[in-house]
Amino acid sequence: MPTATLVDLVTSVPGGENVDEDNIEEWLECDASELGFERLIDIEITNKAMGVNENEEQSESEEDEAPARMTHETALHHVDGLLQYLGEQNDDPHLAEKLMLRKVDAVSGVKTTFSEVLRKSTSLAESLRSHGVGVNDVVVVASENSLEFCLPVLAAYYLGATCATFNPLYTVRELRHALNISKPIIIFCSPNCVSKIEEASEGLLFVRTLVVQGDGTPMSSRQVPFHSFLRHEAAADFAAVDVDPEQHVAAIMCSSGTTGLPKGVMLTDRNIVACITNLADNRFGQLNSYNTQLAVLPFFHAYAYVCQLASLTIGFRVIVLPKFEEELLLKSIQDHKVTLLFLVPTLLVFLGKSPKVDLYDLSSVKEIWCGAAPLSKEVQDQVTNRLKIRNVRQGYGLTETTLAVTFISGGRNKYGSCGTIAPGMTAKVVDLETGKPLGPNCSGELCFKGPLLMKGYLGDLQATSATMDDDGFLRTGDVGYYDQEGYFFIVERVKELIKYKSFQVPPAELEAILLTHPSVQDAAVIGIPDEMSGELPMAFIVKQPGAIITSEMVTRFVAGESMCPLRRDSTGVLSSSMRSPRPLAGRYCDENCVSATINAVTGESVTFSEVLKKSLSVAATLRRRGLWPRDRLAVMSENHLDFFLPVLGSYFLGVACATISPAYTPRELLHALNITQPPVLFCSPACVLTVKKVAKQATFVKLIVVFGEDTSHGYVPLSAFLDGGDIPFTASNPNHEANYITNVLCTSGTTGLPKGASITDRNLFANLFERGFGKLDPDHVMLGVVPYVHVFGLILQLQCFSHGLTVVVMPRFQEKLFLESIQRYKVSFLSLVPTLMVFLAKSPLVDQYDLSSLKEIWCGAAPLGPDIQARVTARLGVKHIQQGYGSTELMTALHVPFGRDKPGSTGVLAPGTHCKILDLVTGKTVGPNKEGELCFKGAQIMKGYYGDSKSTSECFDKEGYFHTGDVGYYDTDGYFFIVDRIKELIKYKAFQVAPAELEAILLKHPSIEDAAVVGVPDEVSGELPKAFVVKKQGVDVTEEEIVKFVAGNTTLKLLILKFLRPFSPLFYPHLSHVDRSSVAAQEIARRGYICRLHPKDFKWENIAKRVEGFNKVKIVASIFFYAKIYNIYKLQLKTSNSQIFQKFLFFLNSLLSLDLFQTQESKLESKILKIIVSKAFTHPQKDN
Repeated sequence: MPTATLVDLVTSVPGGENVDEDNIEEWLECDASELGFERLIDIEITNKAMGVNENEEQSESEEDEAPARMTHETALHHVDGLLQYLGEQNDDPHLAEKLMLRKVDAVSGVKTTFSEVLRKSTSLAESLRSHGVGVNDVVVVASENSLEFCLPVLAAYYLGATCATFNPLYTVRELRHALNISKPIIIFCSPNCVSKIEEASEGLLFVRTLVVQGDGTPMSSRQVPFHSFLRHEAAADFAAVDVDPEQHVAAIMCSSGTTGLPKGVMLTDRNIVACITNLADNRFGQLNSYNTQLAVLPFFHAYAYVCQLASLTIGFRVIVLPKFEEELLLKSIQDHKVTLLFLVPTLLVFLGKSPKVDLYDLSSVKEIWCGAAPLSKEVQDQVTNRLKIRNVRQGYGLTETTLAVTFISGGRNKYGSCGTIAPGMTAKVVDLETGKPLGPNCSGELCFKGPLLMKGYLGDLQATSATMDDDGFLRTGDVGYYDQEGYFFIVERVKELIKYKSFQVPPAELEAILLTHPSVQDAAVIGIPDEMSGELPMAFIVKQPGAIITSEMVTRFVAGESMCPLRRDSTGVLSSSMRSPRPLAGRYCDENCVSATINAVTGESVTFSEVLKKSLSVAATLRRRGLWPRDRLAVMSENHLDFFLPVLGSYFLGVACATISPAYTPRELLHALNITQPPVLFCSPACVLTVKKVAKQATFVKLIVVFGEDTSHGYVPLSAFLDGGDIPFTASNPNHEANYITNVLCTSGTTGLPKGASITDRNLFANLFERGFGKLDPDHVMLGVVPYVHVFGLILQLQCFSHGLTVVVMPRFQEKLFLESIQRYKVSFLSLVPTLMVFLAKSPLVDQYDLSSLKEIWCGAAPLGPDIQARVTARLGVKHIQQGYGSTELMTALHVPFGRDKPGSTGVLAPGTHCKILDLVTGKTVGPNKEGELCFKGAQIMKGYYGDSKSTSECFDKEGYFHTGDVGYYDTDGYFFIVDRIKELIKYKAFQVAPAELEAILLKHPSIEDAAVVGVPDEVSGELPKAFVVKKQGVDVTEEEIVKFVAGNTTLKLLILKFLRPFSPLFYPHLSHVDRSSVAAQEIARRGYICRLHPKDFKWENIAKRVEGFNKVKIVASIFFYAKIYNIYKLQLKTSNSQIFQKFLFFLNSLLSLDLFQTQESKLESKILKIIVSKAFTHPQKDN
């Protein structure tokens, strides 16, 4: 059976018959990576897996034949064979069933797969189309939870129609009201509510058909059984309808109706996708495909509705409960090993207090989300202690805000808080009397604005305008506040506050007190009129089974905890309706918030608010002095608290910022300045002397600003430069096009004078936000020792600004200051280079300091040996040491997935990155475990060398790949390993010797502090390796001992060795490459260096802000929803022809919907990805 390539799939599409390798991207009308699939690497597919005889050789005539069409049946045949093969390899004959299974009915045990959901929903869309449903028509779903609930929802989305969901418990009056609002053409309902809907829709001519779940006998001419309505043939040629995601109403959700009859909340495609993006974002929701969720909340509700769509998009398994039953809930968790629960406080009370919980094994539960009402600390403690989970993650939102606008991110819980603001959202808290915005820790009405905000109330402009203020903020009607770290706390609804005498009493406060009573299972408090006090609180209590409790007992209990008297009553429990900017928002707005940066030497600090204000002031002053978008400025400084003020100011202004090393000689500085010819130069006092030496020659520099307040140098101090007060400033909008240059970074200059790498807006954002292999947490404190002028340090500090981390800034590396700073500031996160890792592994100074706060280390700039990594891990107890690979030109190309490292590996491809490895002799692409030159292509790779088109053309090939000059390989798991640079390989006789290999051996010697190996000419051997070694202080080791040590670890003899004086290291830690001023300067100068970066751990579900971010094939499990995502973000890409994606969707549809990538075993998942993706979904290369 022939293997399937991308061309094979395209040629199976009508209109794609004539597509070949040369014109495929022209047919798609855009680069393949922009369509969302990632060219991982060329991996040979296992012949056995595809049913090909390993001994069978293909004839030349067969090779010339046109590729076979990839039909839906062929795709299924391929997959079935693959699953069977993988099942045999893993001793699991039921593997296929396990891989495909994604939804289970908890009552009936009926199961369905994503593949079935896709086939049925597209077929249902065809049926709806044949019944006249089109763009903006309305389809209603009124049903309890079921496996079929999502089918009409998805079908409506495909057609550009609108789906409204109704509570099946609505009365006839409520149903008729909701129908009159939404005016649906077709209603899908369950048998339990069909009679009410028939009565409610009587006389409503717009209702044409009632589709009833099941195969029951229709009771009227309008009723049709669901399975009769559903088209039985697969919609193989189905294409989704294009809509405007900003304006198109995807869903109509009924509001709670607590202030009257329900209103119709209009949610757009943009609202829903933004919400699901947040749920998958690894800084916010952090949902992933390995979860098994129990769906007990009603799907018609916004909370469960969006979570259900998230499960389809992200790809986790769902156990569906039609309704809440205590034993069924507990049994389902136990039997299906449920890991994730979406609950409301009443269900948390049940888990915390019910004796039935102890009868079941709930140990599989790892995470619980809670919304709809405030959750007390006592109940949260009861649940976390009983189920032994870390914490319960609370959120806050409304139907009008498409679920959560604040949420507790994983691992950062605060009791009583509903979390931090969602990405992209803006919040303000306004005074209940004056309406003016308040600061932290001041209670007022919560107001929100952003992409989660509804379009409005359907057909009710008055209610919409009453809900929105003049600035476009939604007034929630809820009272709350945020603290200095940006965590939000809900007090109560404005209209629910009980006005007791001169006090406003929150019912939730009294409810929290009542729930602490051991005999109270649940409680609700409301206000009732009272002549003397205005209002008195009245409690409704549900007792624990078997408990004996009286009204007097409860009253005395509350009296001991609250000043407010309680009216007594005992009845049923009231049901709650759903009410539910990251800390970063608060940190930039609050002048007294935590520090953004701290000087490790002086202890001086700067807050996030000060950084923002000062950088905006820099931008305003620069504009006043004549700088406009596409001008240039330069910054020359060691790490400094003021370093990023001109950098950020340049971003606000749209000006390109060139960063220059403070270690440059006058010659190198003049060369660097000549690259961009900036009219403004910012520098630190330490660089003034060097700047003065070139100032007269650099006549294009019209203004020199020096950090600090000193004026003795004769230049403008930064304090005077900013001495203009608050200047109104509006940031420039360069349209974020690919050619807009934000930074010009100097390359290492290891092969000559430095060149200027042009970094664009697209490159910068691809590195900052479209990845996530490390989990940058605002609670982390980072030690900034990597220089800001280096791409590693620049990106890291920008990421820290973006994620709200505090950074302790070291102007230069000093051993004791380095260790003292970690101890003093409880540093939890380090970004280092290998030489500093060697220091941590071997220096006796380390044992004199408490470094127990360290949790994570990122290492880049050169290969880190497994031995050093193991020693640092053992010595410091750091769980996560992660490597990355990149360069000034590449920024980041490889990263180690969080928690899934391989010793010695620099990781896997970064999101959106393509790679090919070329044989050093033939130049042809090679497969796994074969060394060659690494070549990369992706959104993060520089535009080119500034003003140097010749050098640019030399490093990029015709396909747009950047040739790194580095030698490496990848293994069968897709992990990369760096061997060395091409120019550094030592040609010893017939062998090519990697210096890094010998350096790694030398560093294992207990007496060696540091080492570098280069090749020197030799008439007999061509080249011989020569080692430059720094011995540890106080040790005595001879040349013979080291040569013997190397000989014992490799077959190659180290024939030349030279000792360097102690404490004259071969490497500047801040420059991350060999020191040219060392004794070995002339020989070592020939060497390049590898700069590895550590961005965040990109989990595939973290849907990025560009289509280039949609690059993990796991997303294809929900390709039908992916179409919606593309339609939204194509606007940013300015892609006018949405038919591109429809074509793409069509030919991927058959293969991508087959649920192959949702396994619980990452190893098995990796096998599947490598075998299928590499051949079926990657752009084929001619060399292959």
